[in-house]
Amino acid sequence: MKKSILTIIVILICTIGISQSYNLTLNITNIEKIKGDMSIALFDNGDKFPGRSNCYFGINLPVTLNELTYVFKDIPRGTYAIAIYHDIDKNGKMNTNWIGIPNEPYGFSNDAMGKMGPPKFEDASFEVTSDLEVSISLNN
Repeated sequence: MKKSILTIIVILICTIGISQSYNLTLNITNIEKIKGDMSIALFDNGDKFPGRSNCYFGINLPVTLNELTYVFKDIPRGTYAIAIYHDIDKNGKMNTNWIGIPNEPYGFSNDAMGKMGPPKFEDASFEVTSDLEVSISLNN
């Protein structure tokens, strides 16, 4: 009987440890134009990064200040990356010039930058193992 109770307790402790989730606070700075929406995408997989339609979680927030904070709640332990862009004209897409260079401000976690395109997931990724705060400064 004592062995069964001990086994149940160990299983419960392991389950609690595995199923923990955390809050991830995102701070966005260097917003120059106070209009439009901030398009935020959280990724949990490098194969999907940074295509907005394939993100783990995405949201559009109205830009009302030159800094913006958003809290992702109940994020499971894991590796993540964030991609954002300031949709100034609220057309739902990142505007680019004729060769594909963004015309709207954008940014990635770790302020990662790519060469001739977006950064790699590995360069923008971070580990969530507890409540965490991440900052991104927009590239204008």
